[in-house]
Amino acid sequence: MSPQRSGSLAYWHSGGGIESRCGPITPSRALELFQFHVAAMFTGLERRDGGAVMYCARASLDIASAIVAANAWEAASGAAPVRVSHENAATWLRKP
Repeated sequence: MSPQRSGSLAYWHSGGGIESRCGPITPSRALELFQFHVAAMFTGLERRDGGAVMYCARASLDIASAIVAANAWEAASGAAPVRVSHENAATWLRKP
């Protein structure tokens, strides 16, 4: 990914998933990237590198926004989480 922003988002949500310019990413990978960009932002602050600070701050905000929006979409969709168990259908349908 280029350190030069083209004006568009580097990360966004789509239908409950998190997308990047390179394709979809898992929620755990999104969290790892968020943590990486925040750490890099603080390193940039220590080095007084304003460009790095701005890029990493924007990227971390894009990721955070995508994570929150994807979670909100999932919650609003009403899709029940899949449970793996040995219950029969009648038992499973009665339990939340």
